[in-house]
Amino acid sequence: MSESEEERTLEPGLAAWLERALEDESWRSGLTDAEAERLLGWAMARVGSAPERTGERVRLAMRRIGRAARAPAAEAGELLSPWGLAPPPEWEAWTPGQRLEWTLEALRDWFPDPPSEEPEG
Repeated sequence: MSESEEERTLEPGLAAWLERALEDESWRSGLTDAEAERLLGWAMARVGSAPERTGERVRLAMRRIGRAARAPAAEAGELLSPWGLAPPPEWEAWTPGQRLEWTLEALRDWFPDPPSEEPEG
């Protein structure tokens, strides 16, 4: 299989997650195509090998991050608070793209914890 074919071939679980993420317009509303692609790439790198377990957390993170990039500093702070992030003082002067880049860089090491397995009993 050539590299381009490998890139286009996704695991079934990841393909289903990607389809669902793309159907949810809320995370990309107000972002340019390039910004939306950047956010989607960040998210796909975090879904991992078990999208059925981590995918929903990543999709919700995408929504928060996309909304934060378009929001004033106070609202962005609320949206980013689950990660302990506070927008820097220059937030208001930045474009949504700059805000998105700052946020994704701040969250570069974040990966979702899969939900804990409940013992069957």
